[in-house]
Amino acid sequence: MRMKNHMLRALLALVVLCSSASALVVDSELVLNARTSIQDLEDDFLLVRDGGHVIANDRFDMDGDDYPQGTIFMNGGLFESKVDFKLPDGANGRPCAIEMNAGTFIANQLQTFGFERNATIQIGGGTLIVESNYDPAGGNWQWNPAEWINMGFMYAKPGYELVVEDLGGGAVKIYGVPSGDRILIEDFERYGNLADPTLEEGLRVFYVWRDGLEITNPVSMPGNGTGSAVGHDIWDPASPHYEGHIIETIIAAGGAKSMPLYWDNTTLFISKATRTWSTPQDFTREGSKALSLWYQGRMPAGSTEVAGDQIIVKGGGEYIWETSDEFHFAYKEVAGPDVDLFVKVESMDNTEDWAKAAVMIRSTLDPSSSHLICTLFPQNGIGFEGRLVTGTDAGDVDWVEGFSAPYWVRIKREGGIVSAAHSPDGVSWTWFTSTGNLQIDGSPFYVGLAVSSQNLSQLCTAVFSGLTIDGVPTADLTGVDIGDFSNQPEPLYVTLEDSAGATAKVVHPDPAAVQAMDWAEWNIALTEFTDATPGFDPTNVSAMTVGVGEPDVVGDTGLVYLDQFALYPSRFVPGKNEWPASDISGPPTPPTQTGQPDGKVDMLDAVVFMEDWLKSDNESSNLIAHYKLDMNFLDSSGNGFHAVAMGRDPAPTFSEDDPNYGQAAIFDRHGEYLEAVEVGPLLNGSSELSVMCWVYADFDTDGPGNAGFVNFEVPDNSDHMGMRYDSTGSGGGGTDVLKFAITATDGEHALETESNTQAFRDWLHVAMVWSSGSPMSVYLDGVLQTPSDIDPTRSGTLTGMTTLIIGKGCKDNRSGRSWLGMIDDVRIYAQALSADDIALAMKGQDFLPEVGSTYLPLDSVANVVPKVGDEGVYNPANPDIIDLLDFAILADEWGAAPVWP
Repeated sequence: MRMKNHMLRALLALVVLCSSASALVVDSELVLNARTSIQDLEDDFLLVRDGGHVIANDRFDMDGDDYPQGTIFMNGGLFESKVDFKLPDGANGRPCAIEMNAGTFIANQLQTFGFERNATIQIGGGTLIVESNYDPAGGNWQWNPAEWINMGFMYAKPGYELVVEDLGGGAVKIYGVPSGDRILIEDFERYGNLADPTLEEGLRVFYVWRDGLEITNPVSMPGNGTGSAVGHDIWDPASPHYEGHIIETIIAAGGAKSMPLYWDNTTLFISKATRTWSTPQDFTREGSKALSLWYQGRMPAGSTEVAGDQIIVKGGGEYIWETSDEFHFAYKEVAGPDVDLFVKVESMDNTEDWAKAAVMIRSTLDPSSSHLICTLFPQNGIGFEGRLVTGTDAGDVDWVEGFSAPYWVRIKREGGIVSAAHSPDGVSWTWFTSTGNLQIDGSPFYVGLAVSSQNLSQLCTAVFSGLTIDGVPTADLTGVDIGDFSNQPEPLYVTLEDSAGATAKVVHPDPAAVQAMDWAEWNIALTEFTDATPGFDPTNVSAMTVGVGEPDVVGDTGLVYLDQFALYPSRFVPGKNEWPASDISGPPTPPTQTGQPDGKVDMLDAVVFMEDWLKSDNESSNLIAHYKLDMNFLDSSGNGFHAVAMGRDPAPTFSEDDPNYGQAAIFDRHGEYLEAVEVGPLLNGSSELSVMCWVYADFDTDGPGNAGFVNFEVPDNSDHMGMRYDSTGSGGGGTDVLKFAITATDGEHALETESNTQAFRDWLHVAMVWSSGSPMSVYLDGVLQTPSDIDPTRSGTLTGMTTLIIGKGCKDNRSGRSWLGMIDDVRIYAQALSADDIALAMKGQDFLPEVGSTYLPLDSVANVVPKVGDEGVYNPANPDIIDLLDFAILADEWGAAPVWP
């Protein structure tokens, strides 16, 4: 074995392992420079790093242009490729592999890795980084980690989970993290489409999970004789997965893949898929107590219901489009050949912008049938579309924007030509100029109402009225799902078999589990198997079966996705454990739980307690929002209307120069402000309003002539609703006044204070109070003001209020303008407060509603003290407040961690 001189920096070992394989063992440093060639590696090439550092500069080449197959084991250290590094591509029959147990592999610039043939990267505790030529959108076929994972070229080693992190700038990082306390049995990441069962990375899933179908290529293997099929049908041109992936590559609970299990129990089958281990598995190893698996089914079937003069249709399905449809059809058979039907779409769910509520003419009830529809979309107007010839692609005939429910739609067939129209009232119709020549395969045909959710996780509910077919009001319709998008409830079960042939079966406790439209975890204590079959040995499991159905009971057809089969020791499981009262927060638990209790009382819980310390519900039931502005922009009312910084970067900062309490937000006139979009619309319709805050003007009479500090509309140079300073005044002729305004349903109501009421470079507490039919009141530092000018009294309710803006006024519409100074403790009430209430608020206190009045329950998970007194009635003996009573429970339960089983 020879090496060129310019390779030498440090090569500690070069060993020939056997006649058919060569190995390079590096435990220090190896540098491979331009056009370096490693000769005499005619067969297998093996590079083993054990704490070493390998650098490939420029074109590192193995044996010229004739790349032998090779394997790199990454046990430690670093492997770095600087320019154009190509691993052997496996052309001679054996797959190329990188096995990363530890260390880091950094690949710069163009990487091909021979993945157009057979290659694998198994990642354990190592890290793979590609620093350029990575296209996150998938445009560069040479480096698309999502595709590599989906195709099985890259996967986590047993005991690890794969993490893909986009580093930005055309770089990606892929690494393995330990699976935690679980022992992963199956995650389906290693399966692909290749036919050769010896290639693990391309292994078809049905080679391992045997279903009801016989396998004939490349070898003959019998099925299990049930109505089950594992994997998608990629061979039938009518299949939606034709020439796609056998394994599921979009819907996954963890990683990038899951196993589809199709069942057919229409002829007394009990559909199932079975995995057999040649070496029996100990399901109790490492203290395992439970088997866990994740599943996702499909939505329940759609429905048709008549309620009075309305027809309520619930439909699912991915689309009414392409060559095959999925939707719910409420239909009536007609003799034809001509028909005219119209209906009013009263309402429809926005399950997706292109969800459909339509009138339809359809040749047959087959999913690929010819049809035309006039459909209303939630967001995208009205479409006239369909499939003119059975089995072909559907398409648009015509389309108009700007319409939404409630609205009328109509479709008519006359002499084979179909027209469509829409109307606001069902009397005056606007006809589409385009028509369609619909081919009806036979007579009679079908007409009615079609609803498709365009969302496989949610049914769309559409409400229709006034359905008229050929001039006759009609409600007698038959409902049917077209296409295969729903599951009927059938039992989901798991069976284990030990090496002695004893079998133990556990059925999911929810008979409708296969209708779960989101991923759900099924936790099964191993004792459930031993209780089901005394004598079953969980330490010698030779086979595992997952199936759907009940023996000797005729069922239906359906589809369920399966993923993440694992063994667990005793642990906290939501739904199995009752967590301690003070376990109120936890980190996200993938793949579907976010921020739920984690079964431990620890610092995560203590932090939540501290954030809500002394938070109470003793404020008025009409408190809409409360911004303390103490180092954050959060709403402390419990309503969750948190503000966000807008206008520029950096956002408002905070100062402790507030003699009242806490911190205050600083605005420096450069356009920054706070925005809470929910607050203004919530106040519309209210007949009372109180707004108060502390304000500090960091300017004097030579400052800005007009500046606002609280506003309820996007600044547009109007003066309709808000609180602002005006150096000149207007109606009353004063100077340095404060102006206040609201808009009610019968007009604008504004007030100006007397001159010289703005306190420059000093804190001022400002409160505005308005009630329908009464003049506005303004309090400065708790003192009721005599206005210099005030509009006539207005009655009615507030209207036109949009976004709450803090730090920018109604006339501050020019760029770069906002308040100059500080603002603190902003409170918004849909209530006319009293002078005593305002005085308490000035001191930073909350005021108590009268006993017997309705109050707002405390919205904090940290309030764990049991309630005392009648629900909804304030009980002064046990106020709901986050205090030492709650912390006492936290301390008592500190460290508690209930486990199951």
